[in-house]
Amino acid sequence: MDKPLVSVIMPTWNRAAIIGDAIRSVLAQTYSNFELLVCDDGSADKTYEIIPAFNDERIKWLPAKKNSGKPSVPKNRGIKESKGEWIAFLDSDDQWLPDKLELQIQALAKTNLKASSTNARRIVNGIDKDEPFIFWNRRKITFKDLFFGNMVINSSAMFHRSLIDKVIGFPEYMTIAEDYALWLRVATFTDFAYVDAEAVKYFDQPAKSVRKEEVKIQTARKNVFLDYKKWEAEINLPIKDRKSFNMLKNIRLLSLISLAINMIKKLSR
Repeated sequence: MDKPLVSVIMPTWNRAAIIGDAIRSVLAQTYSNFELLVCDDGSADKTYEIIPAFNDERIKWLPAKKNSGKPSVPKNRGIKESKGEWIAFLDSDDQWLPDKLELQIQALAKTNLKASSTNARRIVNGIDKDEPFIFWNRRKITFKDLFFGNMVINSSAMFHRSLIDKVIGFPEYMTIAEDYALWLRVATFTDFAYVDAEAVKYFDQPAKSVRKEEVKIQTARKNVFLDYKKWEAEINLPIKDRKSFNMLKNIRLLSLISLAINMIKKLSR
């Protein structure tokens, strides 16, 4: 099987204490044809001193002089500097299991799709919850699926380089749900080949998460859909491919569905 180069984009800010674990999880991949772009966002700690210790030419340090405070900025810088046929993402506080990339490359080869994601294992406040991050048993994640909720975990996502000019990148004016906004753009052109394996260790801190505040969740969702409409116009997406009309028309219905789902989840815990 052909082994195309995968560019791994790892944004970071002041995570000198934990980024080493994230980097080691990439270096431990059974699929070895990758480059790792560590995209700093103006860290004030000694994150930059961690990189040379690995002595691996596949790791590239992309510094920034000042913190932007926007998660999209270092990610987009990494995309711009990347050289791989596939673009993958890993947050510097998460980790991959060793066969993560291998499983996705295999799934993409079988499906001939241009994007992929996996499940993840939730580590909540340092405690392994022994449960998957999402409950999804289909082989694909479609645009319609994403309309009802974001099932693509950022640290599991991967898409083909040919989509970069179309999707543009993460919207830099957004500070919440910018990844969700990009996945909708990607799903306009391709389904995600879903790998039902907990191939990512997702370190969750609910007390600090926007998911704790339902009002913010619904506001973020609406902003994502408005961003999609803006993006459609910016790239002059053909009318037949535009989906924003039905998305915006059903925002209220979607909000009610989301509230109901969250209520059911809380009652079932």
